[in-house]
Amino acid sequence: MNTYKVVQDSKREEFRKYLEKNGVMDVLTRCLVALYEEPEKPQDALQYVRNSLGAASPDKVELESLRLTVVELKEKETVLEDENRELREKLASLGIEGLGEPAEGAEEGEEAAPAAEEETPATEPTEKPSGNAHKK
Repeated sequence: MNTYKVVQDSKREEFRKYLEKNGVMDVLTRCLVALYEEPEKPQDALQYVRNSLGAASPDKVELESLRLTVVELKEKETVLEDENRELREKLASLGIEGLGEPAEGAEEGEEAAPAAEEETPATEPTEKPSGNAHKK
């Protein structure tokens, strides 16, 4: 049994050297020292260590924020689509036609622009160039 303990200790020492060589011991030590120096100890020490080691990197936080934004925007889209449908139904019940139809080539959800009367621009008489025009 004594030989087993020597082999076990040897493996542990080898693993410790491996961790030191690759900087893991330094990172863990800094993390634990930072936790020790915290004036108010966090409720979840394990989560603190995870955050310190980068488990909750800003990218993950940003991704979660973006996911929430997508969910909120989808809900808002649904509400607006329902409102749009109700308004179209009201227009149809009032006998107003043509305003609720999307324009040709318009994407779904875009309204047709009301047809504006085309005005012909007033034409002004153009002056004829005089013979004294400067050449460039």
